[in-house]
Amino acid sequence: MNGSRIQKATYYRGQQLIALALMLSACLNAALAQQSESGAAAIRAVIERDYQLGSIRNEAPRHAPIAKAIEDYVAGLDALDLSGVPPDFKSALLRHRDAWFESIEFFRQYSQFRGDLHEVFEAIHAKDEASHTGLLEVEANIWGTWAEVEASMQHHGVSTEQGE
Repeated sequence: MNGSRIQKATYYRGQQLIALALMLSACLNAALAQQSESGAAAIRAVIERDYQLGSIRNEAPRHAPIAKAIEDYVAGLDALDLSGVPPDFKSALLRHRDAWFESIEFFRQYSQFRGDLHEVFEAIHAKDEASHTGLLEVEANIWGTWAEVEASMQHHGVSTEQGE
């Protein structure tokens, strides 16, 4: 009789532990979902601001040297509040920022070129082989790091439609 009571008590204790584990799991999942949505919202806010900064950067070479436009864009990226974004997104965005920063020295030699960013890029490509090759390297670095940003966005369920 005592053995039967112990078996029942053990069984019910096991059931209670399973129920407790399921409740904890549900709470943890809810907390992770909330954190995930919070991170996604922070990413969307940062990307919206990056889009605005990028639009300014793209138009600025009409009136100022392209290197200055990129310096201002990098300063804008430096001013972004990244405190709420997931660590992988932050790292990707900072690598992208660094790619733009590293391009400034290359673009200083093209201060006389005017037009929107894409027109200036076309003029640099057309200038000579060294300019073309140099810009290809700069573009590969910038677009490669932007691909990392977009991969992180997708990982966190954020649309990449607006892009850069």
